[in-house]
Amino acid sequence: MKRLFILLFLFCLPAWASIAYVSASGTTHAYSTACSSACAATTLTAGTTGGNLVIVGLSWRTTTANLMQVKSNASTKFTIYSQGCNGTGTCSALTACIDCAASTTVTPVFSASTKSDLNVAEYSGVTWIGISPWASGTSTTPGCTITTGDSNDWLIAETASAGTTNPTSGTGNLRQTNNAGSSGVAAALIDNTVSSPGSVTATATISSGIYSASCLELRTTAAKTYIWPDCDGTHPCLIHHDGDHPSPSGQALTAPIHFFIQPSLASNTLVLTLMHPSTYTVSSISDDQSNSWSAGATTTDATNGLITEYRYVCGAATGTSHIQINYTATMGTNDQVYFSEDEFSGIATSSCSGGTSGTNTVVGKIQPGSITASGSQMLFTTAISANAGTEPTPSSGWSMPDDLSATVFNDPWANVISTVSVQDCTSGCNPSIYANGQAVSIRNNYSIIAQAFKASNGAGTQPSSGQSWVVRHVQYLGPGSGASARGSFTFPTTGNAVVVTSSNAQSIQSLSGLADNAGNSLTAVTMTDTTTDPQIYSVCLGSGGVNRDRALFWTANTTNGLQLAWYDISGAKTSGGAQGCVGTTRNHALCSSTNCAQTIGTCGNSPYTNSCRNIVNILGSDGGTFTATLNSTAKSVVLGASYLGAGPPVGACTTTSGGTLTGGLAPPTCTGNSSTLVSNSLWAAPMGDGSHLYNGDPYFYWYTSSTSGYSVDFMMANEQDAGGTGGTVYDGGAIEIMGQPASGVTMVQRRR
Repeated sequence: MKRLFILLFLFCLPAWASIAYVSASGTTHAYSTACSSACAATTLTAGTTGGNLVIVGLSWRTTTANLMQVKSNASTKFTIYSQGCNGTGTCSALTACIDCAASTTVTPVFSASTKSDLNVAEYSGVTWIGISPWASGTSTTPGCTITTGDSNDWLIAETASAGTTNPTSGTGNLRQTNNAGSSGVAAALIDNTVSSPGSVTATATISSGIYSASCLELRTTAAKTYIWPDCDGTHPCLIHHDGDHPSPSGQALTAPIHFFIQPSLASNTLVLTLMHPSTYTVSSISDDQSNSWSAGATTTDATNGLITEYRYVCGAATGTSHIQINYTATMGTNDQVYFSEDEFSGIATSSCSGGTSGTNTVVGKIQPGSITASGSQMLFTTAISANAGTEPTPSSGWSMPDDLSATVFNDPWANVISTVSVQDCTSGCNPSIYANGQAVSIRNNYSIIAQAFKASNGAGTQPSSGQSWVVRHVQYLGPGSGASARGSFTFPTTGNAVVVTSSNAQSIQSLSGLADNAGNSLTAVTMTDTTTDPQIYSVCLGSGGVNRDRALFWTANTTNGLQLAWYDISGAKTSGGAQGCVGTTRNHALCSSTNCAQTIGTCGNSPYTNSCRNIVNILGSDGGTFTATLNSTAKSVVLGASYLGAGPPVGACTTTSGGTLTGGLAPPTCTGNSSTLVSNSLWAAPMGDGSHLYNGDPYFYWYTSSTSGYSVDFMMANEQDAGGTGGTVYDGGAIEIMGQPASGVTMVQRRR
């Protein structure tokens, strides 16, 4: 009965199509000569059909080699969903291309030279990607067994075992099999399906031996995610996620740590996710609205000396936007830390916790432990690796939620994933995460915690209709050289615009190849000076856009680390194609010598105690302003960036174009009001780092329904740039994403 209730409760959308294997393009290729980045392209037996899902399974011999990527002759990218090695020198991986463009060749890229087997399979009618287990053991029947989430779901398995004899049929359909020659590895690609939700197995047959198997579930049904705007008025809804990269990377963290978030809506629940060394404890948490923060789920990884925990507020005060976290000691330069904030509507405004769980376990299928709570619950789960942010080799693949949950955030480089689901936990709920996001040579611990929050019909506040709304905002510091075409971040469930801004100029770290894994290229705001202008990229997926199961890809082309802010935006204008939701754009907003280097003064009403420098008019110092286009009566969001290295920003001032551009004044003295501007930067003063992600590079955004022009000023803590004179030698830029003028937010689903 519980299973039936959950299925009716979550999977309320109909199956959109039946999944079918497309045999024409099925291809095998044995790379019997070892190769890495110079592997030859494999020509498919027939070209694939655009819009289908294409699987590439790989098995290889060298356990020190990671699969870096799979390329096609089309513009699409293959996401690595599962990858791992057994103990005898064979590895396997499964990759998938979502809504793949028609392709005729595929090419693997490894981090080190290795022999490998490649198997290609094409499927039509796939609506959703499900779980991604990896298995290893000693058996004559290598493969996987899973419990599917829907009727007619499929299980795909790529198996690897040592030897020169091809595997034979086992359970399911043996689609391809081959081996890489003498002293190589034998491989098989198998699929199977089941007519009703339940157990399904896909195996091959080999002589008894140790194997590895990478597996993936293909689903027929688009589950409701309960992430805005895929919500209703009677259940909990996650309306905003704000996250930051989890490593100090050479910079000590002093207390208090200041976390600036989007101002909260009335009576919603706020949750902080914290990971930090167990030698420190949180002494207090405070915010600008005097909320009372409660301790939630927690677990201690004694092996690696880390604590992962939730802190939360039930029914938080409207406009909570500045959180201060005090620790008992200063964190060192190599300590592992992570911070994120999530906001939920539809949860009880008092005594909102419905139970907690947490544990530490090795990578693979991991569970925090059962939570028992009566009635409908919002189940929030986070898994973070002990290697978060310091992984020495490329990560192995995406971490995936179970079939009852949806991904909030997934970063395979930082090895962190958070998920949500709405369930009745009367008989106990124990969510699963398939944690594949580590290098094949590292099978380290994950800490996983979960907390249930009590649903309350109509409680809290959801975003207004007809408004562009930032659902997810993430600041990211990524790898430099050797990270070719890395993918990171999870696209929206039903949103229709994505914006990426980088304070790094194109000459420092180019994002010119930025695209998603379905081949949608992001378009750059025009740069006048590639050595000083910020990079701003966007894509509008529209009402017809297929937005599920997406990832961003880029090619790191220098040794510099990549700094960027990523925004998932719902409610954007749906017509006009890939740039149809883009309104006004601006770049190369110069900072003149007279107002780039202002006199150091006090921080005014900021929480910092050290001296500050005002960086004036980064969008308007050349005499111009940013004037939104807007879209009828809908509300736009304007997003901008500038490179400063003098941070962090402690306040911002918007100056209207109706009067004189007034710079050099501490907020809120200058004309205008900075309360609507969200400047997300996380660090603590004093700060001595002039180049780190959290150095105060002002990634900012604001919502507007006004066509009045604005310029933007910042008060910056410390003076670490421009040769000791303060200010900045870099330029500012911004982009407007127009809202959709309608009675409600467009709900986007996958379609065929």
